[in-house]
Amino acid sequence: MISWVWQYMIQDNDYDICKVLVINMQNKESCCGQQFLHDGSTGNIANHLRRKHSIYEGINKQPDKSIQLTVSQVMEKVKNRLLKLLKAIEWLDATLPLSDNYNDCADGRRLKKWLLLPHEWNLLKQIVDLLEPFEDATTYFSGTSYATLSIIYPLIQVFKFKYAENDEVNNDDLELEQDAPNFQHEESDEESDLSDSDEEDNPELDTPEQSTTHHH
Repeated sequence: MISWVWQYMIQDNDYDICKVLVINMQNKESCCGQQFLHDGSTGNIANHLRRKHSIYEGINKQPDKSIQLTVSQVMEKVKNRLLKLLKAIEWLDATLPLSDNYNDCADGRRLKKWLLLPHEWNLLKQIVDLLEPFEDATTYFSGTSYATLSIIYPLIQVFKFKYAENDEVNNDDLELEQDAPNFQHEESDEESDLSDSDEEDNPELDTPEQSTTHHH
């Protein structure tokens, strides 16, 4: 079966060249021109058509972004843009409202409405930590013509080690939370033992019934 990607390519000697029309800097249509080594594989070409030209399975349509986002796209938008600008955004948020300029104050109010909350920034950082090993693997494999088991097996071990660390931390936190009621229960038992010990050490202490008897 002939792959759907070839209808968008032109073969030139040892290369396949993307012929999808794009608008260039002079506002004119021209071929994309992206070159791929002609080795019979279609994975890189298909990824190029999807990411660069939004062409999916030969149908030129815009997909559901929530489904089609790739690891590299998330990392580009979150790690290389938002998180890199976090310090600058925080600085603007702190200084714009203090400005004597009316427009600066207005910009500060607008920024405040759109600014992410602290827990949302923390969530983005956690997403980056989660996806970073996959980004590294994708970057590495993009430089190879094919993947071998000698590369894949060590990579799987890296993933296991990376995420096992996170599981251990989460499990430790969970155990601490679960042990908290037991710890409180042990404390109450100790307090009860202490109170019993006090009563034994002080047998002359009157109980309410004894006090009533003495009054008679």
